[in-house]
Amino acid sequence: MKAFRVVLMMAVGVLPLSACLRKEVRQTVYLSPSGVAWSVLEADVRSDEETSAKRTAEEHDYFLAASAASHPVAQAFRRLGALSVQTRWLRRERPYSVATEAHFTDVRQLALAIIHEAHATGDASLVRTGCRTSFTAQVDLESASGEAGEDSALNELLTDLDTYRFVLTDGRFVSADGFTIEDDGAVAIPDPKKTADNGILTLRLGWSEAECPDR
Repeated sequence: MKAFRVVLMMAVGVLPLSACLRKEVRQTVYLSPSGVAWSVLEADVRSDEETSAKRTAEEHDYFLAASAASHPVAQAFRRLGALSVQTRWLRRERPYSVATEAHFTDVRQLALAIIHEAHATGDASLVRTGCRTSFTAQVDLESASGEAGEDSALNELLTDLDTYRFVLTDGRFVSADGFTIEDDGAVAIPDPKKTADNGILTLRLGWSEAECPDR
């Protein structure tokens, strides 16, 4: 089920905001000992309506919604149970640029919220042993009732798979299944070659604290 796989594996891509709004999107999920921050940068937001009047109206609606932190991305984060959502303007003139960041208790809570929103069967675990942490998520891709509906929070958070990033605020990634760890160890990106086994998609990430011995 693409909705779960794309969002959970977390990105720069081009995605329609609605029928006629276009934007470039970068999504980053920051993992820290205190929780998770999911940041979405929507850059160069503009309408591609055929007439100037329609473009102006659609872009004005987005401007008002973003100013009130009620634009689609912010609403999607709240639907996933974010503890807080902050919106910051980077460019207030057309084409607009807006950064939205949501905070969650931890990556397990976020994964479970995504599974629930996707109407899928699955589970997630987050295990801390000493200075090491292991995250595992499993989902039955065949259990979901098709793609997320039009009112799903996932629709506003879908971008190209290869544009998502998991970033540690402290420490280094030491193991991964379904991700590729970059050279400095602080960033993990989704592996597009990852496939499900008998319909079950399993994703794993392991990381250690900065001062963890033999990491």
